[in-house]
Amino acid sequence: MLPQIDQLVAAIERNRIRKLALISSGRLSSPGTMKPTLSFDVEDSGSEPGTVHNDDCWGSVATAAWILDGATGLSKKRLLPSASTDAQWFVRAVDIELRNADWSEPTETLLRSALQRVNGRFRNEARGTLEQALWPFASFALIRALNDHIEFVNLGDCRILWKRRDFGGVKSFGSSRVTELDSNVVNEIKRLHRGGTTNNEVVWEIISPIIQANRDLKNRPGGYWILDIAGDGLDHLQKMELDPSDIDKVLLCTDGYYRLVDTYLTRTVDSLLEDSMDLGIASTIRSIREIERADDRCLSFPRIKSSDDATGVLVVVRRGQ
Repeated sequence: MLPQIDQLVAAIERNRIRKLALISSGRLSSPGTMKPTLSFDVEDSGSEPGTVHNDDCWGSVATAAWILDGATGLSKKRLLPSASTDAQWFVRAVDIELRNADWSEPTETLLRSALQRVNGRFRNEARGTLEQALWPFASFALIRALNDHIEFVNLGDCRILWKRRDFGGVKSFGSSRVTELDSNVVNEIKRLHRGGTTNNEVVWEIISPIIQANRDLKNRPGGYWILDIAGDGLDHLQKMELDPSDIDKVLLCTDGYYRLVDTYLTRTVDSLLEDSMDLGIASTIRSIREIERADDRCLSFPRIKSSDDATGVLVVVRRGQ
């Protein structure tokens, strides 16, 4: 019996040491200093393709929620035939890995591990020559509940909107040079329209090389940082930490959803969040589609794509003991 008792004592001591390590790292509160636990509930969500295939994706676990906006491929070449598009394959692969990730890890470590697993799948499933210029990539935004604060993370042109309790104004988090580069493309579209070139297919043929040149700047100094299979953008995550007492509800959205603010100019950040809460995500997406159907030639609202994938996720912060 003595060897068994010794083994039990050793196991108890290992568990005690592990708990002390977790406490010292901030992953576990010590007895007598228990803090309210934070978690998220998804109150509403919606994701709709702009055309046939949806290259957006969203997901959640108890302490995190995220959105992904895959970049539409410009080439007819395909690497990943198991999905409708390579961008769709990528965002869904990342989503699966995040749903099964170890959320006790720091954010950068967790994301890097997830992308390493996605990279392994990519190497196994991709077909043909793996030209890096063809590798899929995506914009990404994440909210995460930690012990005593909420973390916002962004890489690309997704947005996170929230209303601060102290003064009631809606705040926006997330920015990228992608927005500036896309604006330059839209300025070229406006120039073409003024010159009489208004056919969408002709305009696309002219602007496609400009878009490709912009994409060649991804994950390079002087360019912009984005989520891709190699994980090169992870050293440049935008991050913000907030006191959970400041936040009630949070909206994560892709640029196709945010068009109501920066392209169609029919909403402000305040009214976009209010409509998402009061009217719902699906209703808000319908209002986007109504504008796009009425302006399918992109003349009233010049833009790169007539209709873009649109995704919104409304999250409620929960506090418990």
